[in-house]
Amino acid sequence: MCQLRCRRVGLAAAWALIVSAASQASAGTIDGRREDAFGNDIHESFIWFTGIGNNAANAWAIGFSWCGNFTIDNVPAGQYYFAANEYGQFPHYIGGLVTVPASGTVSLTIRDRATVNSNGLTDVGECLWAAQEFVATGTSVERVLILSPNEGSQVSVSIRENDPWGARIGPAVTKTLGALYPAFVEWALDEVPVIPGRRYAVRFDRVGTSVWRPCVSYRINEYPNGGAWFDGVYRSEADLRVAVTCRDNGFAKDYSVSNWWRSVFFSELVQTFVPQGDRMRVAQMMLAGQEARLMRASIHQWTGAYPPGAQVGPTKTAQMHASLKQGFVWGPEEVPLTPGQAYAIRFVRVDGQPFAIYGDADNYSLGQAYFDGVADNGIDITGNLVTRQRDLGEMVLSNLVITPLSATEVRVTFDTDVPTTATVVYRTGSPVFDSIVPADETIRSSHEVIVRHLHPATSYQMSILAHNPTRNVLRSGWSTVVTPAQTATLAGEVYSQIGRVSGAFVFLDELGQVTTTNSLGEFTFTNVPTGRHTLRIENVACESASCEVDVAPDGSAGTQVELVGCHNLLSGTDDNPIAGWTEFGTFDGQWNSGDWSIYARTGPKWVGSITSGPGGKKGGIYRTIATQPGKSYLFGGWVLTKAWGSAAYDPIPGLALARIGVDPTGGTDPASSSVIWGRYRFTDGRWWELTVPFTASGTQATLLCQHKYEEFYLLAPWWLAAFDDLWVGTRLPSIPDFDRDGDVDQEDFGLFQACYTSPGVAQEDPDCAKAMLDGDDDVDPADFAIFLNCMAGPGVAYAIDCAD
Repeated sequence: MCQLRCRRVGLAAAWALIVSAASQASAGTIDGRREDAFGNDIHESFIWFTGIGNNAANAWAIGFSWCGNFTIDNVPAGQYYFAANEYGQFPHYIGGLVTVPASGTVSLTIRDRATVNSNGLTDVGECLWAAQEFVATGTSVERVLILSPNEGSQVSVSIRENDPWGARIGPAVTKTLGALYPAFVEWALDEVPVIPGRRYAVRFDRVGTSVWRPCVSYRINEYPNGGAWFDGVYRSEADLRVAVTCRDNGFAKDYSVSNWWRSVFFSELVQTFVPQGDRMRVAQMMLAGQEARLMRASIHQWTGAYPPGAQVGPTKTAQMHASLKQGFVWGPEEVPLTPGQAYAIRFVRVDGQPFAIYGDADNYSLGQAYFDGVADNGIDITGNLVTRQRDLGEMVLSNLVITPLSATEVRVTFDTDVPTTATVVYRTGSPVFDSIVPADETIRSSHEVIVRHLHPATSYQMSILAHNPTRNVLRSGWSTVVTPAQTATLAGEVYSQIGRVSGAFVFLDELGQVTTTNSLGEFTFTNVPTGRHTLRIENVACESASCEVDVAPDGSAGTQVELVGCHNLLSGTDDNPIAGWTEFGTFDGQWNSGDWSIYARTGPKWVGSITSGPGGKKGGIYRTIATQPGKSYLFGGWVLTKAWGSAAYDPIPGLALARIGVDPTGGTDPASSSVIWGRYRFTDGRWWELTVPFTASGTQATLLCQHKYEEFYLLAPWWLAAFDDLWVGTRLPSIPDFDRDGDVDQEDFGLFQACYTSPGVAQEDPDCAKAMLDGDDDVDPADFAIFLNCMAGPGVAYAIDCAD
């Protein structure tokens, strides 16, 4: 795991944007700092200054804090309202008046009411790989920007399905990085196709022995739909300093700032909105790709149709920087509003020329953007329209008690003088991360909150956020609690509709642990911290399932998990399990368990065919299922074949054979060349599981089961073929943990070696089906390569993607 550490930059290195008028005789300097309620610096935030009233074109400034500090020179003398941008889970700091002298410096400390994550740009310890989850906003990944402090280091950049271990989409690109300068990786249009709205990950793998240290942002909502991975460890509270650009119909979205590029130029932008507060304080907007443009912003009545109505309060003027949010700030009494009533904000260039903006897809559900008077239902401006109410008075919190319940749980109780909702904020580690727990949403005066999923033997600081619509938000001070070091054993069983599930993956994601179920569907985790945990189970035949389980200090923990979506395709009803299937060739149908001394693997009946005498049979059943084009699946099921009737030759191998297959095009002709058939098998009266992997060509595929009886040249024996517990699911790799003890070691190698054949020589022993790791019917060097990739030794968990 990478250790995170912060690089602080002193005041001398603080960066400031000087975006006021040119140096003039009556101008001063603003020397400031932004920090939280406990004096911690707030890193990488904007501070905006706007002159009072209808401010002149040069009565404004913008600063950018670095480790909390900022300096702005050449600010025209006068009085300014100021505000700081939203940060972490808190919206904005709205300030009062500051007076800039005609010469000299005014000092300003902006202290937020709450504590937030303030470490911003931070490099981590050296990693083999890191990854960032994101949600695609277009149909093709076009560019990835990455920031690292290691000049000359090289990484391989790839886009993955869902998470860092998912299938790679398109080619990987090797990139040499600069020292804290952005490096760009680009792909051709449609070279990396993605689906808008689906989760993906961009993964960065170190090349050779090159040093690789990604930069990290601690802003809680930097990527609100994802988190970062460091050498396989997930950190939901941190995000990589990367930007992912997706292209779709001429629009690009830079995910790191969640902006749509509005490529059309226009002369006026009007955005309607419905305020919650009773006075306008801050409006943000961004120009796209344009520098040093003077813009005006004004608030208007809105009657429900363009154009906007009468102006409310003064007009504000500020100069824009390309792709940076600018804020227009009004004083507390300059723009009175009626909460719940619709208004419009109007932006124009001072010189009347056209401009382009960044926008968000439907950013304001109650608002509408108008470009030169034309409504656009799919886009709103990027930024925030911040309204505030008068000071409503403070709340009183009392009787705060924080008590550990287990190694991973803490009870928080407290009272408030008025009924409130409540949220618990906790932090730990170095640097500090804030985690938010929406805990008690019922309005009440006495609260009891259980905070779960903590770490054992860890010191936490916890604080309370309380909300009442008639009072100011309350934030308590920090209280310290230490969770005990308690562990116990967690054991359970996994079932599906067709019985126990062997070989299923069982995940304790919070602990980074995974195991597999044994042949009885059982699993065990040892040394699990006490408290509530979430189990996630995945199996090739089923949709993933999850459940929560409480692990008690005495070890009394266990759970039974039923996988959803794993259904027996022959289980129409107990009396008619063949429902939904169509017969072809010669096929008998269904039999009661015990008929012909054949007992169903599960349930009261099995499906199959039996005959005797000369003139063998050939036939089977098929059914069509719905599929997703391009998705990989696995069709599987259990077969049993038997041939007997001669004392001299019993059993008679090869005369009663069965196989399964798939037509990924959805065709129903068993003789079609598009059918992917598995190998015919003779099982000598034992149930044997067969599988056939396939990738769907369209919206449906056909599953087939087929038997074949051959006539013996001397005798006329009995032939029998049976099918049971057929299933279909998404394809997952085969892990060579044959003894199901959670590792791949020498004991597993002994089992693998016993099954080894050579290329093209089918392994006929049904107990060796699990050794066919690459999906074909032999056990050869290709399977051995997969085995070696998963082999880590006794007691060492294998990588989940080792068999990819």
